[in-house]
Amino acid sequence: MEEAGVFHRVSNFDDKRLAEVFAREVFAFLTGRELLSPEWAERILSWRHTGFNVHGRVRAKTKPEAERVGKYMIRPVLSLASISTDGYSPKDFAPQP
Repeated sequence: MEEAGVFHRVSNFDDKRLAEVFAREVFAFLTGRELLSPEWAERILSWRHTGFNVHGRVRAKTKPEAERVGKYMIRPVLSLASISTDGYSPKDFAPQP
């Protein structure tokens, strides 16, 4: 989207390459905050299935369709209420400064 708020249609893009770029950005974010070591990030990126996937074949033709796809994309994979931590917090597993 341009600064003026104009969207430009992208006809095709390489889903595999986009997934790789997205994975690297996520790992850069996590390693930058010392939530994941660079060694583990590279190890995960070397796996055949890294857990990152891009599906670019869905095209919204109307505003309601675009809203439906957008809501689906930001939907959490699971509810935090459904996770049992046995008294632990995710911060318990983060590196300490």
